[in-house]
Amino acid sequence: VVARLEAKGLIAREADPRDSRAKVIRVTSAGAAAAQRAIVAVEAADAAFFEPVDEARLVGLLRQLAGEIR
Repeated sequence: VVARLEAKGLIAREADPRDSRAKVIRVTSAGAAAAQRAIVAVEAADAAFFEPVDEARLVGLLRQLAGEIR
């Protein structure tokens, strides 16, 4: 996962100044922008999924489900 994010330029691996055996991973500006776009997309999906359903549509969906069960 880290290698793929790095290849896409979303993160960067750097030497840890306190431990030569370790690497520090930082989010690049492109990674931060991608994260913001992902947040917006997830919030839009949540809003669409949880939006109120009118009674007629709900009844239709329940009938469709009942038909699938039978």
